[in-house]
Amino acid sequence: RYYQRGDYIGKQGVERSYEEALRGIKGSEILLRDARGRIKGRYQNGKFDQAPIPGRNLTLSIDIKLQALGERLMTGKRGSIVAIEPSTGEILCMVSSPTYDPRMTVGRQRGKNHLLLSRDPNKPLLNRSIMGQYPPGSTFKTITLAAAIDCGAVTLDSHFACGGAEQIPGRSQLLHCWKSTGHGGQQTAQALQNSCNLAFAHIGLKLGGERFYDYIQKFGILEKTGIDLSGESKGVFFDKSLVTDTEKWGTASLTSGSFGQTFKLTPLQLVRAIAAVVNGGNLMEP
Repeated sequence: RYYQRGDYIGKQGVERSYEEALRGIKGSEILLRDARGRIKGRYQNGKFDQAPIPGRNLTLSIDIKLQALGERLMTGKRGSIVAIEPSTGEILCMVSSPTYDPRMTVGRQRGKNHLLLSRDPNKPLLNRSIMGQYPPGSTFKTITLAAAIDCGAVTLDSHFACGGAEQIPGRSQLLHCWKSTGHGGQQTAQALQNSCNLAFAHIGLKLGGERFYDYIQKFGILEKTGIDLSGESKGVFFDKSLVTDTEKWGTASLTSGSFGQTFKLTPLQLVRAIAAVVNGGNLMEP
């Protein structure tokens, strides 16, 4: 009811989230008119008129130099870069590529341009930072290890052996490390440094299904982060039964999940979880 034809309104991004603060409050004046509609003055000398109140200013946390660097790095690529300040949750950089020139969405050609953008197979309208869902892969090993150390499943002095491939009971096929010759014997910190798949498969097994799922929830993997942007996606599992039945977390799910192959996350969900590891366990709302 607030808006009338010709009003401006924020329809995407922070302009949509903070629309009421940014738009201010409209002013009004009551005018006297004669029978022919000609203005003859203000009603009671403007006693009931109201002056407009300007909208509030909004300062973003984006670091413009970091943002520009991220955009240059993503030129010609598909994907996202998100940087977060772990102690506060401030977003320092948020890049989604490919993107589009916002000037295409105004003017007489905006309808035609929007149709072209929506049909583009590279999906430039998709904000991959908060909507794109990707298997986190080895980046998730940091979270797996943090969970395992926190609950005492492993310590920094734990030892792991990697021969390049191993037949783990409960898996139908050999589990291969990315390094075919293996990493040999290694302690926990070395396993993380080497990003050893076999070591982390055993870390996942030591965690166990119930604890692994519990820490996934604690790190906010299944939920939206609550960022002040619309259209955010949740994390998803390849096997939805893993969400409803923790007993389904068998050997195959645990070993794959320990290095981020059982589910998909948004880049923002992943960076928020990593930030919680960095800041000592505080899951920030970006």
